[in-house]
Amino acid sequence: MVPCSGESSCAGVWIDAPDTEQGLPLALGQVRETAQAGSPLVGVRGGTPLTRVLVAEEARLAHGLPAAVIVEYDDDGATTLLLSGRADLVGDTSGGTK
Repeated sequence: MVPCSGESSCAGVWIDAPDTEQGLPLALGQVRETAQAGSPLVGVRGGTPLTRVLVAEEARLAHGLPAAVIVEYDDDGATTLLLSGRADLVGDTSGGTK
């Protein structure tokens, strides 16, 4: 996966969720550009739990792109993201230390 640049990537595009809700328009614009460029996957990282979910939901619900949310989650948090339809994949950044 590559950082968001507005161009298509066969491997998908990383989008950094903002640290505040005020940064959401930029991140949601990146999702739109990524979808228009034909990328097959959006990876969401950084930000807050709320902004990560909002970016992933934009990819999934507004643009039909699979969304991977990458951050340290416990099993319950990861399961909730998947079962609620907010993400297609959940990656853990803890390095398997749990």
